[in-house]
Amino acid sequence: VIVTAKKGTNYTGTADGTFVIDHAYTAVAEVNASCGAAGVKAHWTDENGAAYLKNEEGAYIPVTAAQLAIAVTGNHDYGTENIQWYWTNDNQAVAIFKCDDCGAKTTVNAAVVPTRVANGMKYTATVTFEEEEYSTSKTVQDTYITAFSEITDWQSANTTGGVIFSYRYNYEGDTDPVYGFLCYRDGVLDKDMTVGMNGVASVIKTAATGTIGASDKGTGIYLRPYIQIGEEYVYGEQVFVKHSDLMDQKAYDEATTAITGYVMANSTGGVIFNYSNTYGGNENAEYGFLCYRDGVLNKDMTVDMAGIASVKKTAAEGTLGASDKGNGIYLRPYIKIGDKYKYGDQVYVKHSELMAQKAFDEAASKITGYTIANKNGGVIFNYSNTYSGNENAEYGFLCYRDGVMNENMTVGMEGIASIKKTTAEGTLGASDKGNGIYLRSYIKIGDKYKYGDQVYVKHSELLKQETLAAATSKITGFKVANSTGGIIFSYKNTYDGPENAVYGFLCYRDGELDKDMTVGMAGVASVIKTAATGTIGASDNGTGIYLRPYIQIGENYVYGDQVFVKF
Repeated sequence: VIVTAKKGTNYTGTADGTFVIDHAYTAVAEVNASCGAAGVKAHWTDENGAAYLKNEEGAYIPVTAAQLAIAVTGNHDYGTENIQWYWTNDNQAVAIFKCDDCGAKTTVNAAVVPTRVANGMKYTATVTFEEEEYSTSKTVQDTYITAFSEITDWQSANTTGGVIFSYRYNYEGDTDPVYGFLCYRDGVLDKDMTVGMNGVASVIKTAATGTIGASDKGTGIYLRPYIQIGEEYVYGEQVFVKHSDLMDQKAYDEATTAITGYVMANSTGGVIFNYSNTYGGNENAEYGFLCYRDGVLNKDMTVDMAGIASVKKTAAEGTLGASDKGNGIYLRPYIKIGDKYKYGDQVYVKHSELMAQKAFDEAASKITGYTIANKNGGVIFNYSNTYSGNENAEYGFLCYRDGVMNENMTVGMEGIASIKKTTAEGTLGASDKGNGIYLRSYIKIGDKYKYGDQVYVKHSELLKQETLAAATSKITGFKVANSTGGIIFSYKNTYDGPENAVYGFLCYRDGELDKDMTVGMAGVASVIKTAATGTIGASDNGTGIYLRPYIQIGENYVYGDQVFVKF
């Protein structure tokens, strides 16, 4: 109600009245329910947004939103013709199903199976949805790295910080590559270097393979290779090297520790081990041994192994004594360098075996001589064996008489006869068939053989030597033959050997002779005689006669005593 006062007048007062004001209703159409969303019944709303339904009399009855709601149907209609597949990488995929009615989406993870195909890999993704199976696949073609760079090795170049790095690059493309290195030497670097990084030096190399040198300032060297291809960079692995670590590692690698020998210390179990350690580094080095004497040990000892004794030594070289309890001694040397251990080879020694080996080493078997037994090929060999050990010893000979033997005989060699003897010393007879006799003595000690020197004897040679040694030639007397200087000498030769013998005399009459004559001596005459016994005449020229008899047997000469006679 609007009351307006007349212009120019003053009006005051009150008025009372009753007014009935009806709402303005607006019809709202029904919204059907779907499989994923609730619907709304047809209704009316007033100017304030309140909702109403009409009753049978046409009156507007206020209602709530719940009273207007139409429930969802609950049945999605998923279309399977347009499944959306998404690959998150080569071996992971998902399938998305969308309801044709409400647009609701359901995501299902797929199981992916790879299969090698020509020039690539085929990946098949499979899902099961509402008891049905769906799948899709893709093929990834093989790709090949055609560019790479790597640092393959490094080592100290000198003792003042220098390091030599070996590298190689490979590039198979058409663009001219640039080979380079990134280097940082000024402290700790907690990320990989890239071209253009502040404080990082770049060095270009022209060769695809080679070495590059760098000097460690004391904080180490970070080095990373790369290939620049156009505007792109292919980086290799970054390495970090400290020269001091290389020097320490080099000294560690070159360090050696070894047991160089061992000998018995006594007869009651003592063993002396010789050892040697070498270490040229600057770290503190401790020398020691690991020792185990209580049974069988089937692995190499280490410092932290239970039940192992550790013995420290102050000298890098020397000896260590240990006593065998009867099970043997396991010994392994080591050098502790800083907090690392450099181990030598482990040895196992039994005192009883050393005793047995010492006795074996000192054992001797030899043929001490041989003589003719008869003129029909028989030879007698003298032999002697010495052995002071505790093992059973067997004495024997190996014999071969059937031709030329160009190697030393051993037990078991084909065609070799073996002869056993019960005594350590004695004689052995053998008959030469005409080819000579090869004979070698031995002692069998346990399951080992100690051999003596092999000898070769021919009966015919022995016979020659024996008869040659027994041959004699001598002047038995002399007398005046006439009054004009003639002298008659009597002589006698004996030789019983098989070779042809020539009997002769050497004679000198031209002055003084201060040595015994031999065949071929200048100025000495030689006279041959056919009879082994007889006389020979000679004439003194006035200075006397030197006369010496001889027998020539083959190429050998048997000389008699030289005589000097003056008429």
